[in-house]
Order: sequence, then structure tokens, then C-alpha cells
Amino acid sequence: MRQQRPMGRIFAGGAIVVLVALFAVVLALFHGIPGFNSPAGSPSTHPTVIPTQSTGNTGAFKVTSADLTVSPASIAGKSCGSSITFTYTVTFHLPQGNKGGTIQFMYTLDNGRSSTPAHVNVAPGQTMQQYTITSSGTLTPDHTYPGVAEVIVNSPNTVNSPQVKPMGACH
Repeated sequence: MRQQRPMGRIFAGGAIVVLVALFAVVLALFHGIPGFNSPAGSPSTHPTVIPTQSTGNTGAFKVTSADLTVSPASIAGKSCGSSITFTYTVTFHLPQGNKGGTIQFMYTLDNGRSSTPAHVNVAPGQTMQQYTITSSGTLTPDHTYPGVAEVIVNSPNTVNSPQVKPMGACH
């Protein structure tokens, strides 16, 4: 039996270490260990996938609510028989990211005795749209003018605004 010399063992051990290191380099190049080819402190050359939130306007077009206000809000202290103009403002609320469209509605200013059809266009992504209605008349002693006002959305879905009427009464 031949006996190995200590230098031979060191050489054989060194060769194994070199082969393992070379194998690790080849694996890193072919399998992409993140940051392996990058200098210290620099970002990896491998792309990072970050999920993003869509900003497109692909949501459903619908009216979530409708608010109605009147100005002046009170007729207290006004003389019956005097002329007055009221401004009604309806605010339609829509969800974020909606695709836009046309809101079709009707409004009444006289306790529902008559109604007027109307529509308003909404741009994609718009979350609020206003529509203004004016009404001029004479304050009546029987308090039928001004009457109760309401907006009823017919399309794209059905929504009713709260009813409004100026507070107080003429004298």
C-alpha cells in the first residue's frame, strides 16, 4: 500500500473546494440567485414584480345617492303675494372608477302634482355631478307655493333624493 503525502491531501482538498465554488458560480449564473452579479449595495439585475392597483374606469355606472337643497332655505318673514325665485341643487353621487354615462331623472317642485324629465352626463371616473333647477313664483297664502321638491333617478338605477321645502311660511 502506498501512503499519501500531506501535500497531496491538501492539493486534493483544494481541488474539491475549487470545483464546488465553480459549480456554485455556474448554478448562480444559470438559476439567477438575486444580487449575485450585482456589486455590493446595488440593486439586483432581476426584475421585481410589484402588483399594481388598476386606475382604469371600469366600474359600474350607478348613482349611489342624490342630495337636494333649496335656496333660500326659509321664507319666514316674507309677505304672501310677493315674488320669489328658488334655486334647487341636486347632487348625484357615483362610485369611484365608474365608466361614466347619462343619469336620467325627473323632478317635482309641487308635491308631485307634476314632474319634469331631465338628464345629465357624467364623465368616466367622476364621483359627483350637480344639476340646478330654478323656480320663480308668488308666495301663496294657502302655502302651496313653494311646494315639496324631490328628484327621482330612473336610470342607470332608481334612487330618490330626500324631499325638501323652504322652512317657514309667508305672512
